[in-house]
Amino acid sequence: MLDLLARADASEIGATGRAAVEEASQLAASGGQAQGKVVAVWGAIGSPGKSTIAANLACELATAGKRVFLLDADTYAPSLADLFGLFEHPAGLPAACRILGQDRFDLEQLQRLSLELAIGNKSLTLMTGIGSNRRWAELTTERLSDLLQLAKANFDFVLVDLASPLESGLSLMHSSLSRNEATRTAIALADQVVAVANADPIGIQRFVEQLPELPATGEVLPVINRLRSSALGVRPKQQIAETLLRLVKLEPAAFIPVDQEAFDCALLNNLPLALAKRHSPARQATNDFAKQYLLRQPSELERRIASPKLG
Repeated sequence: MLDLLARADASEIGATGRAAVEEASQLAASGGQAQGKVVAVWGAIGSPGKSTIAANLACELATAGKRVFLLDADTYAPSLADLFGLFEHPAGLPAACRILGQDRFDLEQLQRLSLELAIGNKSLTLMTGIGSNRRWAELTTERLSDLLQLAKANFDFVLVDLASPLESGLSLMHSSLSRNEATRTAIALADQVVAVANADPIGIQRFVEQLPELPATGEVLPVINRLRSSALGVRPKQQIAETLLRLVKLEPAAFIPVDQEAFDCALLNNLPLALAKRHSPARQATNDFAKQYLLRQPSELERRIASPKLG
C-alpha cells in the first residue's frame, strides 16, 4: 500500500456553465504566472480502465518530478480511493464543493482536503471523489471550474478522472443542472483529453459512437487499452488504427497491452504499475505515452537526429 504523507481532515453545460468555462479559460490565458496543464481522462461506456490509466499516468508524472494533482470527478462510480487503498477515508470533493460554494476555497483548503501520496521518493496530491453518486449535483460547473483553475496555478499537471456518460440535457425536475455537467465541463476546460477505449470490437464500437459527443477544445489522445490479438485477430493495432482514422479521423496515441498479472499485482497491493511491476509491458507503454504526449520529451530517435554530428 502507498504511504500516506498527509491526511485530510474528516470534514450539457448551460448558459451559466458556459460563462464559467469561458471565464476560467480567459483567466488562464491572461494570467501572469505559469499555468499547469489540465488532462481529462475519459473512457467510453463499458469499463475500459480509465481510472487505472489516470492513476498510473499521475504516478508516472510524479516520478518524473512534476507537481501532480489527481482529482476523482467521476460522478457515477468514483474509484481512485479504492485503487490507492484508502478504503476508510472520507471523500475530499464534497467538502471542497461546500467551501467553493461559500467562495472561500484556496490552496490551503485544497491541501487540507487532499492526500499526499508517496510514489517512491516522489509524491502526488490526490483529492478523492463524492463517495455516493447521489451527490453529483454538488459538483456544479462553477465549482469545478474554480477548483481546476486553482489547481492549475499550483501544480504542473492536473489529472481529472471522469465518468463515461456524456449525454446533455439529463437533469432533475427541480434543477437546471445537467447530470453529466461535471464531465462535460472538465473536458471543455482540458488542455488534453486522454480518451480510453477497450481493445475489442464492442469497446471500439462504443468509443466511436461516443467520441462525437466529446465537448473537447483541447487535444484528444486515444489510448487503446488491453490490446490482444485474441479479441481482434491478426494485426490488432492496424485494424484499430485504420478504423479510428476512417470513422473519427483520429489516430491512436498509445496501445496498452493486456497484462493481467501486472494489473492484478498492482490492484492487490494498491500500488501503481511503476512500483508493483516496474518492467511490465503495460507499465512501459504507459510510461512511453506520458513521456511523449504529456511531458513532450523527445524519443530516442529524435534525440539522435537532433544531436550534433562529430567529425
